[in-house]
Amino acid sequence: MATNQDKSPKKKMSLAFQLFLLGLGSLVVAILSFWLITAYFFPWFANSVDPCSKRVDWSLLEGFAGLATFALALGGVIFAIVEYYRNEKAEQQEATRISYETYTSIFDRLMTPEQEAARRWVYKNIPVLEEEDNKEEWLQKVRAKVYAKPAGWTGDTAPGELYLKSILNVFDYIGFVAEHHWEVDNDSLGWLSPPLTKVWERIKPYILHERMKRQEEDYYASAEYICEKCVKWREDQEYKKSIIEI
Repeated sequence: MATNQDKSPKKKMSLAFQLFLLGLGSLVVAILSFWLITAYFFPWFANSVDPCSKRVDWSLLEGFAGLATFALALGGVIFAIVEYYRNEKAEQQEATRISYETYTSIFDRLMTPEQEAARRWVYKNIPVLEEEDNKEEWLQKVRAKVYAKPAGWTGDTAPGELYLKSILNVFDYIGFVAEHHWEVDNDSLGWLSPPLTKVWERIKPYILHERMKRQEEDYYASAEYICEKCVKWREDQEYKKSIIEI
């Protein structure tokens, strides 16, 4: 089986050969252009200036070369401008396509029946930690809810733990994409903020506590990134409360 190291010399040789062909082609075009100008275009130009003369006035070559150079430069500038706008449009279309595909991927993950059921479980079982609440008592109650197994439950993992992990995995995915591959604009934040903020403002103290207890600084860090971004966006929009009532 070929490895990347086996293929790299071939790639380098192929690139070098392509550059050689490009340089050779440019040289051939330059020589051909010079020959056409001196053999045909300039004599025709000189005769058009002085039709009565049967001899080519080579003193006009400098002016003709300057005119030809100006025409080529002008053509190059026009071509560059057209090419720039064409590339700009292609990049915008590509960015729009990627953004739509990213939105679709996130929507498909966020709006599944399983995710909606998991979020409903959070709304029902994990209250918001208010300023007047005792944080330690609140954490104990939340932990008891998360790890509680209903009567008849046969699974090794409690349903609350499964729900919470499912939600955080999706939030983590969204956060990673937003951090590295997706420019999240105001419209996207407006769409994302209701489901993410409603959950995050209930589970944030518990998740941060778990991160500290596990001594894992990256414990659902991407989930925190996108959720905090949504909370900040709602505050910037001057909502009365960043917590959305259900």
